[in-house]
Amino acid sequence: DLPYKEKRDILYAIAAEIEANAELIAVLESYDTGQPIRFTKKAAFRGAANFRYFADKVIDARNGLSTPDTNHLNFTVKQAIGPVGIITPWNAPFILSLNPTIQALMAGNAVVLKVAAQTPMVGEAIERVVKSSGLPDGLFTHVVGSGSKVLSAMLENGADKMFFTGSTYAGKQVMKSCAEYLVPCSLELGGNDAMVVLEDAPIERAVNGGMWAAYQNAGQSCGGVKRVYVHEKVYDEFVSMAIAKTKALRHGDNGHDADLGSVTTEKQFQQLEKELQMALDNGATI
Repeated sequence: DLPYKEKRDILYAIAAEIEANAELIAVLESYDTGQPIRFTKKAAFRGAANFRYFADKVIDARNGLSTPDTNHLNFTVKQAIGPVGIITPWNAPFILSLNPTIQALMAGNAVVLKVAAQTPMVGEAIERVVKSSGLPDGLFTHVVGSGSKVLSAMLENGADKMFFTGSTYAGKQVMKSCAEYLVPCSLELGGNDAMVVLEDAPIERAVNGGMWAAYQNAGQSCGGVKRVYVHEKVYDEFVSMAIAKTKALRHGDNGHDADLGSVTTEKQFQQLEKELQMALDNGATI
């Protein structure tokens, strides 16, 4: 029920809190995920910018749009849904938790957020900056626990919408659970994304773009490039350049000058080893 300006001021205050704590947030996310600090710091400032962007997009939508005719009165009323449950993944926990939280709050909803169990410090940092902004009590709650148990608790205790970011397999389970309660859900899931390089492509630019899309966040991205199709006329040039540039990447643990950090969990590392061996068994060469 808050007027537009007060909502906007609260979102701006959250943005200011994020910027004031950007260095700490960057360090915590780097420790939680293995990403180099220079990337997690960008994510912190991007989160603040997103708060301001959506704050400026808030409109006072409480007045309905009426369309009278001779026999009927049709009208639209925009109103908050209610409590929104948000479950987010470990690969980019800060920005992927903030974006749905911003949008739910701006539309007047309460938020219950569960950040991945592997990245608890990021969840606590989000809780601190949101609660120190002046947001009214009860509109934001951060919970910790396993995804399936928290999902069940959210649905059993009155969540009116669920937002989930994660794997396709887990997304199917979320959709099944929401269906039992007739609760709508938004799912942002993993993909198997392809890059196509045509014969007239600027090869170095294509290599640079493909490497960023494949290697950023140690390859742990739902929108990252998973496979590349290269025209036969430029294939050899593309591969040789990609090999040289890959060898030049700097690997490090949380440093400011590293291009690549670590994968986030031991389970993820084992999955990558499994996929690499599968490729080798099917005729791939390193």
